[in-house]
Amino acid sequence: MSIGIIGESLIDMIPLDNGTLQPLVGGSPFNVARAVGRLQSPSVYLAPLSKDRFGDLLCETLANDNVQISSSTRSSKPTSLAVVSKNKAGQPAYSLYREGVADRDFSVEAILAKMPHDLTVIHTGSLAIVPADIEKIRQILLNARERGITVSVDINTRPGVVDNTQNYINAVKSIIPLCDIIKASDEDLEFLGLKGSPEQLCEQLMSAMKGGVSAVTLGSEGAIAFNGSEFVRHPGFKLDQVTDTVGAGDCFQAGILTSFYESGCLNPTALQALPESKIAEALHQGCACSALNVMRQGCNPPTKEELITFLNTVSP
Repeated sequence: MSIGIIGESLIDMIPLDNGTLQPLVGGSPFNVARAVGRLQSPSVYLAPLSKDRFGDLLCETLANDNVQISSSTRSSKPTSLAVVSKNKAGQPAYSLYREGVADRDFSVEAILAKMPHDLTVIHTGSLAIVPADIEKIRQILLNARERGITVSVDINTRPGVVDNTQNYINAVKSIIPLCDIIKASDEDLEFLGLKGSPEQLCEQLMSAMKGGVSAVTLGSEGAIAFNGSEFVRHPGFKLDQVTDTVGAGDCFQAGILTSFYESGCLNPTALQALPESKIAEALHQGCACSALNVMRQGCNPPTKEELITFLNTVSP
């Protein structure tokens, strides 16, 4: 059994105090693939990677983090770039260079051909679900559902990446009914026009799904999840140091996916009747993975050993 990931891989150009830019590997689905691999669950990255120097770096990073990639995954197109800046609260903002890039250089048929026969889950989200690419992603997810594969999506909106906001909102909403697991931040849902308490936000997501689990992250306040009948809330871990929040949501996503995987619940049938205890375990692991990441620069997911040590020594 394996967890497949499709979506952007890119280089985050991080501004340093001396005015230079430091290149760091990134991209939300790419980060999830790395985090799943570091947590010792079987991770497969399905999107193409460039043959350029940055593509080599992305490939090396995946290999070092126990992520499987296909030998036919390389593209002659360049690696996508994101120039990162932060507001006064430390939240990242991105200037994206995404036209004619490697991770978008795929067909539906090519991805379906790469999908391992033992694929348990396919995860996507973020820049993969913008209007320009949504139809390809929808066809891949429809095929996955027909094959009994669990569909996981992190909405992870990027306001400003497309000119027509309503088209973007419509694209994101169009795949929610295909999801077995969906995760969003409260800010993501505000962008989509959803309003209310965290519980109401979870309910609104679930009402558009056909069962499974909806989860909403609440920044330093933790996260909440809903399985259609019960809400489970987990507080954020109290940290002495927060370096930055890049990749925090991606590590949370990897934490809940690997928790469900380890407990044997990562299939559509089990998710339909997921007990509160399993949701609580998943949120606990997701919040811990996120907490470990924000204490470091960029997206630097925890290893399984680091996660175990953290959970044995730190309480929410």
